[in-house]
This record gives sequence, structure tokens and C-alpha cells, in this order.
Amino acid sequence: MTEIKYPDHIKNLIEALPRGIDNAKPAGYIAKLFQPEIDPRTVLAYKAIAIRDYGIPIGARRDSQNGGLFIIENDEERTSVLKVSSSQITSEVLIQNALTQIDLNSWEVK
Repeated sequence: MTEIKYPDHIKNLIEALPRGIDNAKPAGYIAKLFQPEIDPRTVLAYKAIAIRDYGIPIGARRDSQNGGLFIIENDEERTSVLKVSSSQITSEVLIQNALTQIDLNSWEVK
């Protein structure tokens, strides 16, 4: 098995992320752990790269009390993340379809 060479920013992300859904931390909190500190949006961009390009199991918990990012540790956590993201994708597709159908010349409220 070959060892994967992670770029420094991905290694730093892995080290900054807590393990397990119950320990999720907001992107803003994770961003402050980087030296120098980075923007929370950059954390989210790194998250996408880490999942897509390096196969790192990063999840996002999207509730207001305990929301944040974490390293997925088991199938139950993965299922929870996938359920929420599937719902979000469905919602975005519905919005996209509705926007496609809107008549831009007659939508205004009179």
C-alpha cells in the first residue's frame, strides 16, 4: 500500500478536525487553529478538496446547537451526513428547476 502525500493545508485540516459527530466544531473554530489563521470559507474549500481528491471522510453536522465539521468514524455517522446532504441536494434542485421556469418579465408583485 502506498502512502499518500498530503499537502500541508490538508494535513493541517486533518489535525484540526475533531473525530466523531458529537465533537463537531464550526468552520470558524477550525479556521482559528491554522497558523496563520484562515477564513472559514477556506476551511470549507479545503474540506471539499480533502473529500474529493484525497478520500478523507469529513462530515458536516448542520444543526444550530452542535453544528460543525468532524472526521466520520463509523457508518452511522456517514449515513447521518449523507441523509442531510441528500436532502440539501434535493432542495437545491427544486430551487434550480423553479428558477428555470420563472418568467422574468411578469413575476413582480403588483
